Formats: sequence, structure tokens, C-alpha cells
Amino acid sequence: MILSVDFNPLLKRKFKLDLINKNSSNTATEVIYGPGGDGIELAYFMNALNEDVMFLGLLGGANGTIIENYLYTDAIPHEILNIKDETQERIIISIKDDSDILINTKEPRITRDEIESFLKLYNKLLPCSKMICCVGDVPINIPKGVLFDFVVNANILGVKALIAIRGEGLKYCLDAKPYLVVLDKHQLETLTNLKLDFEYEIIKAGLFIIDKGVKIVVISLGNRGSIVLLEDKVYRIDVPYVELQDVLPNYGYMLGGFALAMERNYDFETFLRIGQACGIINCFRHKEEVDMSDIKRIMGNLEVAKFNY
Repeated sequence: MILSVDFNPLLKRKFKLDLINKNSSNTATEVIYGPGGDGIELAYFMNALNEDVMFLGLLGGANGTIIENYLYTDAIPHEILNIKDETQERIIISIKDDSDILINTKEPRITRDEIESFLKLYNKLLPCSKMICCVGDVPINIPKGVLFDFVVNANILGVKALIAIRGEGLKYCLDAKPYLVVLDKHQLETLTNLKLDFEYEIIKAGLFIIDKGVKIVVISLGNRGSIVLLEDKVYRIDVPYVELQDVLPNYGYMLGGFALAMERNYDFETFLRIGQACGIINCFRHKEEVDMSDIKRIMGNLEVAKFNY
């Protein structure tokens, strides 16, 4: 089983409009709402590809109830810790032929008792897991050391930890030596206090993470592909073309792709192609109905080069 951990799932409400009239009433042509957040999207994605996945998250209030009802209805295996505060909500105003407007409500405040209970629930699920995927944002009041515990506890049981955490929590995850880490150039600059303008600088800075004991480091370059570091090799994955240039890679899908490839024991180049293809599937117009044929088509268009150092 693949365990997808999300500290901050959210309820997404998307309002589609042809245009916005300021200072007057606007009527949406379509309203879509449902579960959101990298970890929960990873679980849905893996489930659609027929992988054994379990979602673990914190949910509270009316928004949390709506999300949990969706998980039941959509037959997504899950374990939920109910919290006192309201689950975050994201409102997306999608205007035809224009960019989206995003509005987020406040992150929930997680109590110390809730964190301890969440860690206990996680530890109960760990022995049944082959790997964990910990991805997304972490509410600001969660002690960052908790992320260290999540990875260390997985390592103790021989469960591979795949991490794509945004914000300060990433540093604590790295200290615990996860198996694989996905981050972008900006995160790497923050970690190293360096300005990285060239790929050789990115590679050199990325070795800082390898030296911490991480086995695989994936540095996303957005829609241009990724640089992947191992202890003695560098891989460059080039993406020749994406249709939606302004859409960023989905790290939940990317981590899911890597987990899927590991679960199915694919060779390393296929592992790289699947992870990258899954990460950028949302940059193509057919993203609403994704299946393996879409992923395979993108995989075939990727260019993978290997370098030794």
C-alpha cells in the first residue's frame, strides 16, 4: 500500500464565468467543487491508475465533512483525524480566455493533542505501507519537527519516504533522510542561500541534499523538465512542449508517478519518464480525464540524458 499524507487538504470551489462585470452581479456558467490539495489529489490519481493507495489527512468543520463524503462516494480508501478548526477552502474564479483568480481562506489551527493523535494514526498505518508520499503545504502552527518524526519512523520500518513539502518544513524532512525529495529551483535557493542561474550551479547545490543521505533528488524546472541527482549520476529530463504554458507541474501527481514506478519495479529511465509525465499531465488540455495512454504518450516525447560526475 502507498500511504499519501496531507497535513492541509482543502475544499476547492471553482466558478466558471465568461467574463466579470465589476460592481454588478455575476452569474457562473458552471460551479464545480470537491476535494483538493496535493496529497488528496495524489490519492485520487493513484486510485484512477489502479494502485493500492490510502489517504491520511486532517479534516474539520463543514468543509471537512464535504470532503470526507466525497472520499466515501468515490471509494477512496482513507483514514481521517477530525480536528476542531475548519478545513481550508480555495475558491477559483475561472474566466473564459483569461487567467484564474485564486482565493484561499485561512489555514486551520491544529492543536498539540491533534498533532499527537495524527502521529499515532500514522504510526498505526506505517507497518501496512510500502512507501509514504508526504506532499503539499503544512499549516504554520504545526511543529516542523513533526515532519522529521514522520520520515524517521518510516525509515525505522524500512518504508521508503517520498517527500514534496513546501515551506520551512522541507528542511526538517531532509534532516531525517527521506528516500526521494522533489523540490523546485526556488526552494533549493532558499535552502542553500544561493542564487542559481545556471544548470551546473543547480546540480552543485543539489548535491548538498544528496550529502545529507537522500537517495534521489528531483529538482523541477517547471515546464522545462527536471534535473535528477543520484549519488554518482545526473539525469536531465527535457520536456519539448506543453500546451498550457502557464500551468505549473503538479507535485502530487509527480510523486504519485514515482511511487507507481517503484511499486511496479520499472527500470530507472522509465521511473524518470513516468514521474515527469505524471507531473506535467495537468499542462495539457486533456487533463480532466487522465488515463495511462495519456501518460505513455507524454513519456514518449520526453528526452532523458545521463551524465556521470
